[in-house]
This record gives sequence, structure tokens and C-alpha cells, in this order.
Amino acid sequence: MILNQLKYMKYWKLKIGRICCFFLLGIALVACQPKEPSLPIPEEALVPVLKDIQLAESIIQQQTFNIQDSLVERYYNVIYRTHNIQAEDLDSTLAILRKEPAIMDRVYTKVLEELSKEEVRE
Repeated sequence: MILNQLKYMKYWKLKIGRICCFFLLGIALVACQPKEPSLPIPEEALVPVLKDIQLAESIIQQQTFNIQDSLVERYYNVIYRTHNIQAEDLDSTLAILRKEPAIMDRVYTKVLEELSKEEVRE
């Protein structure tokens, strides 16, 4: 009888030990996952900004060279005012996106979807 109780206790010690190990391993894996950096301009607000920038760049590319320089500044100023953002915030957001290709891919996929919707409307 005592021998059976010892076997039973040994069995549960091993079982509990394994469960604890898996639990701690799971916590370690979750804790080690890199967190996405926060963007100065949130993704929801960034998508329309980048859509407008893509449209502006497309229009600018169709102009002659001597007009392009003045148009770039005008279009960007209008975009900044329209979306109520600062040039510095956009620059720092784009710098983060260059370092985080997964986020950049997700954002530009949304931008392309928005541009496709715009094209269908026309």
C-alpha cells in the first residue's frame, strides 16, 4: 500500500513538473516576441495620407521638370493640412516603416486597396 502511494506521488510530481515546464516555456515564448513599434501617425490615419501622396506623386510625374519642384511643395503642404499632420511626423513614421517591412507591407496593401477602390469609382 505504501509502495502504491509512493508510485502515485511520484507520478503526479512528474506530471506537475512537466505541466509547469510547458507553462513556463509558453510564457517565455510569448514574452520574447518582438512588439511592433508605435507609429507617430497611426495606421488608420496613415493609409489615406499615403494614398494622397501616391496620387500627388503620380500627378507630379506627368508635369514638366520646371513645374515639378513647385508642385511637390504645394501638394505636400495641402496633404499636411488636409490630414492635420506634420512633415516631421510623416518622416519619422516612414523611417519606422522602412525598418519594419511587415508593417510597411500591411500599410501599403491597405493603400493599394484604397487606390483600387478610387480607380473603380472613376
